[in-house]
Amino acid sequence: DSGGHVNSNTNDQAGVLNGLVQPDSAAALALGSTPLKPEEATNYTLGVTSRLGGWRFAVDAYQIEVDHRLNTSPNIGINRSSGVPVDGSGRTLTNAQATLVDNLLQSAGYAAGTNIIVRYFTDVGDTRTRGVDITAEANTDLGAYGRVRWNFALNFNKTDLTRISAVPSQLAQLPNIEVLSLANQYAFKYRAPEDKQVINVNWSNGPWGVNLQATRFGELIRYNSVTGGEYTLGDSVVTNLSVGYDIREGLRLTAGAHNLFNVTPDKVPDEARNAASRAQYDWTWDYSSPVGLLGGQYFVRLDYRF
Repeated sequence: DSGGHVNSNTNDQAGVLNGLVQPDSAAALALGSTPLKPEEATNYTLGVTSRLGGWRFAVDAYQIEVDHRLNTSPNIGINRSSGVPVDGSGRTLTNAQATLVDNLLQSAGYAAGTNIIVRYFTDVGDTRTRGVDITAEANTDLGAYGRVRWNFALNFNKTDLTRISAVPSQLAQLPNIEVLSLANQYAFKYRAPEDKQVINVNWSNGPWGVNLQATRFGELIRYNSVTGGEYTLGDSVVTNLSVGYDIREGLRLTAGAHNLFNVTPDKVPDEARNAASRAQYDWTWDYSSPVGLLGGQYFVRLDYRF
């Protein structure tokens, strides 16, 4: 959505037209679309800071409410390419149900008998995220052995759906219609880990500098579209390391690694993959993991400042 405009696009997938239509188009309005409202976010934050010895601490509690979350509508349509009518969710339709879908599509301007799946952007509900950030930092002077800066950060958060939009009256008689499917509910609630911890240690002494950072990402909860349940992907720890040396004023050589130990995302369990997914190597890992699929990346860098 850019400047209030949403592009429409339609493509042919194995003989089935697949279309994302503008929410204010005649077709979308006939299929239950309503004028879009901008997402509205309201933030509340309460924080305290403290010192204890050489340590500085900060604790921030927050709540973020987002109203009118935007997502695509249910897939509305019918596909008879296999000889058996199925709807946009992939479920088989009875003849009576197929007639209902056909009639609705015709009211939206699509010719009878067309194999088409249509969707549009819509307000699917409201979310609320509550969390707390905790940070601690200190410096240690080692005299002739240099100086160490310590940083610790922790985050704990939880997101809930506080409202799910009702099914539009135009779609109420159709089978298998949900404004926000379970898969999308999980995506809103569990897209990111509910906890994360970071330790950063920076040592410097004359021309030398070393930075070591370890980040732990908590478990990920995902919806199992095959069984209708859920599964959990384990936590991950990613370590970054860099070692730098000032060759002369303005010229610094640095060697290091992002993801030093080549940690990769967990594999999606077999019971959460259908036959088509299991036949494709690409879908072996969870692409939404914060770890990323590239694994370890190692570098040598020469910086010159003037």
